[in-house]
Amino acid sequence: MAIQACEAAPLSQTGFDAVLDRLGVDQAALWSLLTVETRGFGFLPDWRPKILFERHIFHKRTGGRFGAGHPNISSPAGKRYLGDAAEYDRLAQAIELDRDAALESALWALGQVMGFNAKNSATTVPKRW
Repeated sequence: MAIQACEAAPLSQTGFDAVLDRLGVDQAALWSLLTVETRGFGFLPDWRPKILFERHIFHKRTGGRFGAGHPNISSPAGKRYLGDAAEYDRLAQAIELDRDAALESALWALGQVMGFNAKNSATTVPKRW
């Protein structure tokens, strides 16, 4: 299953200011977080949101049932990233096994929000993903 590109736009100043207000932090703190987590930009060159697929989260959310056959996407050990567009290949493999757990096991976009922290993450992502 191919992961399709989506329409996206850079974070506007209005959006950035809203995040500052919501979190109660200053600009330097937020820029530090964004720079570390996404190298300052939350999208790939083709405008897909940057993601990191967390295989240890997928392993936990699926009870480890895919670990033996798919150690690249399901393992109790984390932090084995391929980076950039290659993370979408891993996500697509995981979606084939368990769509909800896969979408909940990725860190998404500029803020690198874990999928299971997004409200209705598995139902708000287009079915083509």
